[in-house]
Amino acid sequence: MGDTSDIKIVAEPQMDANVCNFIVSRPVYVGMASCKNKSMAACSPLLESLFDLKGVREVMIAGGTIKVAKNEEESWQDLAMNIGTVIRDKMQSGETLISEEQLNKEQPEI
Repeated sequence: MGDTSDIKIVAEPQMDANVCNFIVSRPVYVGMASCKNKSMAACSPLLESLFDLKGVREVMIAGGTIKVAKNEEESWQDLAMNIGTVIRDKMQSGETLISEEQLNKEQPEI
């Protein structure tokens, strides 16, 4: 996918303290993909990696915005840094980030 060193990611906390938007300076996915749990993330490397992080509860991706909902017990302090690392690593890998199968799954709201 080319040089990813210039990828900027800004975390934007939401009114709900357990939800944060991560705004990426490049499109992550064309369209929208929502994922309520790890089993729904199957075959989508970015979603799988995000759900591998302790505390991630739900993920929604639209364009360059990744909305993450976390469990109440987890702190954004460490989780946000880890989310940024996962996003950069997956974009740098050049692999497909979201499986097309993901579009056919139920679209939950977070």
